[in-house]
Amino acid sequence: MNTCETRLDTRALTATVVRIAAMAGDADPKIRESVAQALSRMASSRARAALENLARDRFEAGTTCTATDDGKETCEPAFPVRSAAKEALKELTEAEGRRRKQASEPPKRR
Repeated sequence: MNTCETRLDTRALTATVVRIAAMAGDADPKIRESVAQALSRMASSRARAALENLARDRFEAGTTCTATDDGKETCEPAFPVRSAAKEALKELTEAEGRRRKQASEPPKRR
């Protein structure tokens, strides 16, 4: 009874992750950023290697500046692919932790 009907079966999910991860080497940085975002939504451990590679992506998209409460502005290079991949890795790690916790708990009775 502990199932989710909206979840893809393991083989279909793995095949999808592999196909999307294969696009991580695309020449277009927007595609690479989209790959990181898509893999993030899949929360599959099979995506980790591709996300780790994307987290080292060298594409720089100008500068991002942020202001602090005291009015000082800090500017740094913007790495959109790298940022998307790092966020995806964070979400993947959290999802893996939730799965481990759920697996260690006894099934809930209805």
